[in-house]
Amino acid sequence: MVSSRRWRGWLAIVGGVLIHLTIGTFYTFGNMSPYITSYIRERSSPEDLRYKLVVLIYVLTLVGQGSTMILGGKLEKRFGPRHIALAGGLLMSTGVLLSYFTIQISFVLLSVTYGIVVGIGTGIAYVPPLVCALKWFPEKTGLVSGIIVAGFGGGAFIFNFVQTAYINPTNLSPNSTEPGYPNERYFSEPSLLDKVPSVFLVLGLIYVIMQLIGSVFIKNPPVKDVR
Repeated sequence: MVSSRRWRGWLAIVGGVLIHLTIGTFYTFGNMSPYITSYIRERSSPEDLRYKLVVLIYVLTLVGQGSTMILGGKLEKRFGPRHIALAGGLLMSTGVLLSYFTIQISFVLLSVTYGIVVGIGTGIAYVPPLVCALKWFPEKTGLVSGIIVAGFGGGAFIFNFVQTAYINPTNLSPNSTEPGYPNERYFSEPSLLDKVPSVFLVLGLIYVIMQLIGSVFIKNPPVKDVR
């Protein structure tokens, strides 16, 4: 009985790590920024977009996450960790998938999908997996929370490589500059820019699959086992 409980508890941790690997990927924004900015300048709007404005997407993501983390915790108490972790994760993934369309229209719309929507989904999904895993191992709070939060940071590490391997596998360097700002360099290679919108589809689908698998394992222990 004890071994069965421990086994199910570790599965809950695995599920939490999978969820956090996906929602932590907003930290890859620094890697995506040159590709996003270059694509919008060449093929979307506005054509004079610069890096200092694109940072707004990252800011909106942080605001969205910070403003909804408490909501995620409250919803977890009412509906359970599995449903809320999955709902938040899928909302985040939806924002990524929709960015395939919005980046081809304008920077403003991309800010909504890749900034606000991704941020809100991340905030909602952050707390439930962590709370669930801690219920399984109340005597190992430091270890359990450390493992799951490591997934949050690890997602950026892993998906930085995925993004670069897809968009820029030959490691091309930026090859154009902004008049008056010689230190700002952008990509203009058509074969590279062609892949920028579709990377959101690739990433979004990977995230959805990971979130669906992870949510299967996220389940609170029986009430009598919660201490």
